[in-house]
Amino acid sequence: MTDNRVNLKKIKALHIHTDLKFIGETSIFEGPYFNNQIIYLGDSKSYQGPFEDKLIYNKRNYFGLKKLIRICNSSDIVVLYDLDPIKSAIANSVSENIKIAWRFFGYELYKRKKELYVSRTSLETVTESGKLDFINDLVSFSVFSSLKPVNLFFDSSFDRAVSRIDFFLCLSRMEYTELSKEWPGLPPCIEIPFWGEIGDLKPQELWEMKEPTIILGNNKSIYNNHLDLFKELENSSKVSEYNFIIPFSYGAENEYTNAVRLKVKEQSRYSLLEDFLPYKNYNEIIRQTSALIINSYRQIGMDTIFMALAGGVKVYLNSKNITYPWLKSRGFKIFDINSIGEDLGNHDVKLSVLEIECNIQALRELKESYPKTEFQRNLVEKF
Repeated sequence: MTDNRVNLKKIKALHIHTDLKFIGETSIFEGPYFNNQIIYLGDSKSYQGPFEDKLIYNKRNYFGLKKLIRICNSSDIVVLYDLDPIKSAIANSVSENIKIAWRFFGYELYKRKKELYVSRTSLETVTESGKLDFINDLVSFSVFSSLKPVNLFFDSSFDRAVSRIDFFLCLSRMEYTELSKEWPGLPPCIEIPFWGEIGDLKPQELWEMKEPTIILGNNKSIYNNHLDLFKELENSSKVSEYNFIIPFSYGAENEYTNAVRLKVKEQSRYSLLEDFLPYKNYNEIIRQTSALIINSYRQIGMDTIFMALAGGVKVYLNSKNITYPWLKSRGFKIFDINSIGEDLGNHDVKLSVLEIECNIQALRELKESYPKTEFQRNLVEKF
C-alpha cells in the first residue's frame, strides 16, 4: 500500500484500554495514517491527559462489551493494550476481516513461566507459585461473569486469541526474538517507537539536582525481586548514607507484598511510595534521585526507566533482563545490578555529567532513528 493511497482514506483504529496509565501510548498512532478512537473499559473519569477530550468510557458489563464488539467490527484495526481475559474474549469475537494488534506489556507471557523470571526468594513468599496470577485473572473475568450469556464468552481462550491476532507490538525486537524461543507461535512483530518525553534541562542542571536517594523497583510486582535487592544492599557498609524509595502504588496485595512491607518496616532508610502520582510529579521525584535499581529478570517498568535516563539517573538492571543488553546495544550507559555493592562503597551511584549527556543523546537517537511515522508506515503496509 503506497502513501498516496493511505492519504486518501485514513485507517480507522480503535484503541481499547483497561489501565488509564497507558492511554498516552495512543500518541504513536497520531498522524496522517490513522483516524483514532480510544475506549477505556471502566467507569472511572479520573484520567487527566492529552486524550481527555477524546476518551470514551465503556461499561464493564455484558451489554457494554457487546456494544464494544460492534464498534470493533466497524473499524479497520483494533489495538488491544495488553491481553487479559477480557481482551482475549474481544479478540475471539471480532470479525475475521478486522485486523487486531496486541500491544504487549509483558506479564501476559512472563506469568506463564514465572519460575524463569522470579527469584527463589520471591517465590518462597508465595504459597502456590501460580496462585496469584490465577486469582487476578479470575477477578478481572468475574466482572462480566454474572451478566454474560455463555455463548459470548465461550471463546475467551488466551491461546486462541494469540493465534487470531495479526500484529505483536513491542518496543524491542531483541525481546521478541527471546520470547519466540519459549512461545514460537507469536504473531508477527512490529516494533513501536519511543513515546516518552526527553525534557530540556541541561546535563549539568540534572547532575546538580541529585540527592543521596535511590529508587528500588517500579511497582508492587513480584517480578521486581525486592527482597533479594534488600539483602544485597544490606551487605554494604555505606548503605546508611542513602535513602531508598520503593514505588508501591499499584499492583495486587498478596503474600509477596506483605513480605516487602515487613522488611521496609524494619529499616528506617526505606520508604514506600504508595500514592499514585501524576506523570509530572513522579518525574520530578525521579530526576532528584541518584540511581534507579530494578532487579527484574524480565522487561518491566519501561516508562520509569526512560524517565530515569532522561532525568540523568544512573540505571541498574539485572543482566538476566533482556532490557539490559537491548539498552546497551542502543548506546545507553546501563549498569549491572551486581556492581551496586561496590559502587555504594565507592560513592559511585551517581552519573557524571558526561554520562548523563550520553544517555540523553542515546534517547534522542532512539526517538529520531525510528519516528512514529515510520512505525505507522510499517503497520499500514501490512494491510
